[in-house]
Amino acid sequence: MNALKAQWAVYAGLIPSEPMPEYTKAWSYTSDDYAADGNKRGALFFKAASAADRYANDLRDGGLNWVTTSYIWM
Repeated sequence: MNALKAQWAVYAGLIPSEPMPEYTKAWSYTSDDYAADGNKRGALFFKAASAADRYANDLRDGGLNWVTTSYIWM
């Protein structure tokens, strides 16, 4: 079973606490990814984390009023 191990989600908008769906994006890291990384947080983990960080940074430079990233490890 390919279970979810981690997820990053980026939310952004103009009105505080009201995410705009067109800017909401998520990256997932699965148990298959974890196994491919040698059962540790490896290259695939950091690739997803970096992609979420880059996207959030791009949105911060785009004139929105707020941007937030959530992360969970399961």
